[in-house]
Amino acid sequence: MIEPTIGRVVLYRPTEEDRDEVRHAAIVTMVHSNVSVNLAVFDGVGVPYNRQTVKLTQEDAEETLPGGCEWMEYHKGQAANTSEISESLEETVIEFMHGVTNSMAAMAERIVALEDAGFADQAPEAEDDAKDLGEDEGEKTE
Repeated sequence: MIEPTIGRVVLYRPTEEDRDEVRHAAIVTMVHSNVSVNLAVFDGVGVPYNRQTVKLTQEDAEETLPGGCEWMEYHKGQAANTSEISESLEETVIEFMHGVTNSMAAMAERIVALEDAGFADQAPEAEDDAKDLGEDEGEKTE
């Protein structure tokens, strides 16, 4: 669904009273809801008129009746592209998170295996050796 906002361009379908069967360009001047707007409409030669509380058709499956308006094909295409990109991004994030979760699980298994093999007891000694080495170098430079 495309959210209507003031200033957006839509296509208005004239009524029999308007004596025209060609859709007219219209600008949204007020938004009542996602499916109801006020319009400044321009006929085929650019003469303006207004329509209030016009039904805005949101879905392609629904036919725009005379006196109603709809999004231009460009807007419909942009909304479809945005939807496809959002879905693709969501799938990518889910795949990434599964990868991170699997990597973390594998890392946890490796840590447990190292601890079981006795390597965990050596880690503090290695830290102490690194500290001792740093202190020795510090003494030499002073």
